[in-house]
Amino acid sequence: MRASGHSGYAPRNKDIVCAAVSTLLQALAVGLIDVLALNGVQCKKEEEPAYFSIEWPLTHDERVKSIVNTIFCSLKAVEASYPRHVRVVEVEER
Repeated sequence: MRASGHSGYAPRNKDIVCAAVSTLLQALAVGLIDVLALNGVQCKKEEEPAYFSIEWPLTHDERVKSIVNTIFCSLKAVEASYPRHVRVVEVEER
């Protein structure tokens, strides 16, 4: 899962939309690493340009799927509330 750029909703460090997306991605990392203790999770973060990514091993573990789906649905909800500022794109990687 990756996020890049700024939402442009408000000035930097005062942007609630950016904060929402960042918080959800951090929650995904916490869920996978700290709660499930999933091995092989990799997180990358850059301040400028704004970029955050989380990668995890392909698994059929329903707990992983539940956490990922919860975060994805939450990001879609943020997009629905702020469509001019957030765009969620689902890409299937092989």
